[in-house]
Amino acid sequence: MKSFNDIYQAYLVLKEKDQDDGLTTDLTGSRVTATYFEQVYNATRMLRDFVDRYLAGNARVVEAVNNFTGIERAMNVKFAVLVDVIRCYDGLDHPTTFNRPEGIALMLVLTQMLDLDTIDDYSQLSQVRPGTLSSLEIIPYLDACSQELGNPYSLFVSSILEQIDERTDRLYRLNIYSLCKKIAEVDGHITVAEKEWLEEIARLADDDPSNDIDVSQI
Repeated sequence: MKSFNDIYQAYLVLKEKDQDDGLTTDLTGSRVTATYFEQVYNATRMLRDFVDRYLAGNARVVEAVNNFTGIERAMNVKFAVLVDVIRCYDGLDHPTTFNRPEGIALMLVLTQMLDLDTIDDYSQLSQVRPGTLSSLEIIPYLDACSQELGNPYSLFVSSILEQIDERTDRLYRLNIYSLCKKIAEVDGHITVAEKEWLEEIARLADDDPSNDIDVSQI
């Protein structure tokens, strides 16, 4: 798929920019609170750790994603997960700009998954480096990948995991659900669109209870 080549090239550019020094940007005006930052930070770290352990390090998953894209590249798994994250923002109807609290969550996901300079503490939001902000530039490439990967109102990686290991698929959707719920709760309530998307992730809206995930503790 051409889009996966394009996103890899964009990723290489970001890695170069990540080394650049320059004027920092204060994102504390994004209205994100210390409590919300901690919540989304924990959710993004859990997702990244899960991807590293169970997906990017799983030969069967890597092979399945590479076979689908037609490109042999280990990073394709992380790109595919980020496509799912972007689809979640669309499903939740939330903006992807970094000057909003939910955008801070996306910035954390992008920088952690792509091994860029990330923000690990709320206090660091007052001095965000240019390389960290540049992660926003990869979003159009993720959108292009999403268009090539079929139904944009579904989780692409989940569709692959269903064929490989249902338990891993449920764990993946649980991590995605946890992040999405934190994003949805940013304004203190869950809209109808947000509720429907969360149910789509948990598979609570289909006729097969065997693939539901338990979200009662999230």
